[in-house]
Order: sequence, then C-alpha cells, then structure tokens
Amino acid sequence: NLYMKKINIISLNYFLNGFFPTILMFIYFFNGEKIKASEIGVLSSLIIVLLSIFSSNRRNLILSHNSKKIFNETLLFRIVFLIPIFLLYVIYLLFFEILSNFNIIIFFLFFSLWINEILLVRAEIDKKMKKIYLNILFFIIYFILLQFQLIKDLDNFEVINLFLAIFLLFSGLNSFLKLIRVPFVLKTKRVKEAFFNNIYSLSFLSSFSFLLSVFIWRFFLIEYLGHDIAIFYFIIFAI
Repeated sequence: NLYMKKINIISLNYFLNGFFPTILMFIYFFNGEKIKASEIGVLSSLIIVLLSIFSSNRRNLILSHNSKKIFNETLLFRIVFLIPIFLLYVIYLLFFEILSNFNIIIFFLFFSLWINEILLVRAEIDKKMKKIYLNILFFIIYFILLQFQLIKDLDNFEVINLFLAIFLLFSGLNSFLKLIRVPFVLKTKRVKEAFFNNIYSLSFLSSFSFLLSVFIWRFFLIEYLGHDIAIFYFIIFAI
C-alpha cells in the first residue's frame, strides 16, 4: 500500500508537470479570459514543438538506465539550448506582432517545466519524496494564487510565475554549477551528441510530427475563427 501510494504521488507529479499548460488554459477559459486562454493554447503548442526538437525521450532513458551521467548530460543540454529555443520563439512573436510581457513569461514558465521534468526523474530515482511532495504543494499554491488574482482582477501574473519558476529551477542549480566546471570542449561534445542522437531518433520523428500537427491545427483555428471561437475547440480537444 505504501509503495502504491508513492507511485500515485509520483504519477500525480508528472501529470501536473505535463498537463500544466492545459490546466492553465482551462483556468483562464473558465474565468472568462478567452483571448488569453487561446493564446496559451497556441503558444504552449509552439513551445512544446520547439522543446521537443531538443528533447528526445530522455525521461525514460534516465529512469531505465538509472544513470546520473544521462541526467547530467540532459540537464546541461536543456539549459544550453535555452538560447536558440527562446530566439526562435521571439522571432515567431515578432513576425505575428504578438510580443508582450505575458507571452514572454509564458515561455520561461514552460521552459522551467521542461527542466523540472528531469529533476522529478532524479528525485524519483534518489527516492527524495520531500522534493516530490513539495513540487505538488507549489503547483497547488500556484493555481490557487492564479485563481485568486483572476477573481480579484489583480495583475500579479509576473510575480506568481517568477515564484513558481524559481522553485522549479532551484534544485537543478547545484547540479548545473557542477557541470559547468567541466572543460568547454567536453561540454560541446556532449551537446553535439545529444542533439544528433535526438534528431535522428524514430521516436523523435513520431512525437514531433504529432506535436507539430496540433500546433498547426490550433494556429489556423485562431487565424480563421478568431480567439473567442477557437478556444472552445481547444477546450474540447483537451478534454
């Protein structure tokens, strides 16, 4: 029973982390913020597509091999590719003239979830249940604060997102600081290997094509139907 309880708690963590963008979209939708909800729907799809290019099935690899080396390489790889992913995202925002503080914050929030995914794997392997319970607690606090600010018509989105992002990234800081002490040549080699192993993976091609199709579908729904109508399709699809 205790073992199953731990499995359920760990699964809940992955659920909250993986479905976070969808939950966020639902919260805005049910609070009458249809435009922002639809923006979250499209931009989350775009960000997930960009992240998937540099992602591969690293979570399962770390778990199956119980490998600290793969974890370190993945953490380094994801942090290094923050810059090119962010630049591609900003180019998209500029091209469609939707650059705003809200949309920039959305990116860094979802990026922190991407990092948190592998930090959760490390916590699961090391049996650090405190980190896993804290993770759930912070997600719940975040959603409560977000709901409160929407009800009260406050404008603290930046603050509560910074609060969550710092928590999600904090436990990976120590590991990252250790990694950057490695000679630059070795780091470059690791990044290149991780990138090419990912791009030439069949699992990458399969998942990437699905994620890309979701983004294209959402993008054209907004283009042809507008935010107010497209969001209903997003919500139904999410359910």
